Amino acid sequence: MLELKNLGTVTFIDTNALNRFKYFFMALGPSIEGFKSCIRPVVAVDGTFLKCKHHGTLFIATSLDGNNQVYPLAFGIGDSENDQSWHWFFTKLHGLIGEMDDLVFIFD
Repeated sequence: MLELKNLGTVTFIDTNALNRFKYFFMALGPSIEGFKSCIRPVVAVDGTFLKCKHHGTLFIATSLDGNNQVYPLAFGIGDSENDQSWHWFFTKLHGLIGEMDDLVFIFD
């Protein structure tokens, strides 16, 4: 429904062999277009633990706009913060923004 109501929005949901949730990725269309057209090519990524009944990790990719305000680019949810989850998130992010000259990532 997000993709139908918000042009250019990208979503992905992956499940495991038992059809249980494993990964989710979302980037809103206007955020994608704004990043590609007028945001400096610096992306900060981070993850944080979700402290709820189901646990997991929230991944986020942001940038700064011309007024140095946080500009959200993409969000993801994974089963845990591990190499496989980060690889999945970065693969989807790369598919979203493609190849960019002088792209810089900030990661803790």
